[in-house]
Amino acid sequence: MTFNTFPSFQLLPTEVRQAIYTLATPPRFVHVQQRLQDEDEFLEWFYDAGPSQMNLHRSLTYFAHNWRERLSSYPDLHGQRRLESYNFTNTKRIRHPWQISDETPEIPAYWLLDHSDKAYELLRKSYLYSEAPIPALLHTCSESRSFLIQTGYQLAFGTRTHGPRTWFNFKHDVLFLERIFDREPVFLEYGPWGISEFDVDSLRRVRKLALGSLPSPHPRYADVDVVSQTLLHDTVRLVPNLNKLYLVEWDHCDFGEFFSHSSSSPTGNSPDTKIDRDSAVYTRELWRCVPVEDVDMLFSPMGGFPYDSYNISNVGMLGSLEKLKGGDGDCFEQAAHLKETYLANLRREIIEKESLKRSWKIPKIEIVHVCTEPMARQLIKDRHELWRRSLLLQKNWAPSSQYVSFNNSGTPATKNRPVSPTDLAWQDDWEAVHEAEEEDRRRHEVSEGIALEEILKACQLAPPRQQLIMGP
Repeated sequence: MTFNTFPSFQLLPTEVRQAIYTLATPPRFVHVQQRLQDEDEFLEWFYDAGPSQMNLHRSLTYFAHNWRERLSSYPDLHGQRRLESYNFTNTKRIRHPWQISDETPEIPAYWLLDHSDKAYELLRKSYLYSEAPIPALLHTCSESRSFLIQTGYQLAFGTRTHGPRTWFNFKHDVLFLERIFDREPVFLEYGPWGISEFDVDSLRRVRKLALGSLPSPHPRYADVDVVSQTLLHDTVRLVPNLNKLYLVEWDHCDFGEFFSHSSSSPTGNSPDTKIDRDSAVYTRELWRCVPVEDVDMLFSPMGGFPYDSYNISNVGMLGSLEKLKGGDGDCFEQAAHLKETYLANLRREIIEKESLKRSWKIPKIEIVHVCTEPMARQLIKDRHELWRRSLLLQKNWAPSSQYVSFNNSGTPATKNRPVSPTDLAWQDDWEAVHEAEEEDRRRHEVSEGIALEEILKACQLAPPRQQLIMGP
């Protein structure tokens, strides 16, 4: 017999019911997005506004270490003379939103009137929202709702103009921010994740953070790339109590298009290639993370769409592999450790330079993919198929001028077997990759991608693990 209800639940002891509420509400990846006021709408108001309407929020001082130097670089900052310069007196004191000092200088209203782009960033309306499923037990009954609120669930992530509207548990949940690719250089922050829109109280309480798509570093020097590491550090500094930082390589966008329109695995040779394409399963934001593994770098030259291993930026390409790989270590684990070391060194330099009394934590870094659980399970299957192919390829390795093709079963084609259309298709792929690499070398340019042969010869890639799907 099966039961759809359990009528004796209320008869269980309170401690048991609360334990059930806890187990039934696991940690989540909460993808928070921002909605900004339309710029044309803002400018329509701005050009009719006067200095008295330029009301800056006190929380802007939290980002002062970013904007005070930028502000002082404008030659017209103190270009407007005040009435006092002409011997006028005024008994009414000018009200400032914060106490003026060298650390938090004044942002004059008349200066904002001449810089509409800065005024838009500082004065625009915005709100933050998430499509992550709200924990069901928050709406099941008054007891479960009260218990979850007591354990930390609350509405969080307001802005300077709107209140919070996202249910979040700062003890367990992960705040996930995508990179905003069309984001212009901003006044309050250096990072491309829009974190300056968040209310300060939320930033101070976040313990787990996931950041999508770091700007791609130089392929040969990914472990010492200054630009991406500095952007990362600026964001970590704004979240001072961070314990865990997930750097996301592939997210739902990288997986979603394939799983929405295809019914087979990209490798196409495993017996279980048919997948359920229910849009509700593949599009809802009930996400898991899968640690990035060395084998993922083989997807572009061997597996292809939708996995883009040329876009793995947190290790870089061949040059970084040669530097990172040593013994039985993992390239991505070593890359994460190097980032932690770099952030710690940069923090020390800033504290000494600015004589700061307060510091911020350097979180434990992990490099992951973020996707739905069905996508993650398909990725794991494809990894093992790809690993099997790479072993066969290395066993039957051919000189650079020759190419190994695979038959329909995923095994290398032998010389005695007649050439099939499948062999020719694989051979064309190998030739295309090889020719592209040779062309880049002739031009003395660093390639954004690496031929499969170079990856396999650069280091001994570790085999994929079995259990990889994780919660936050």
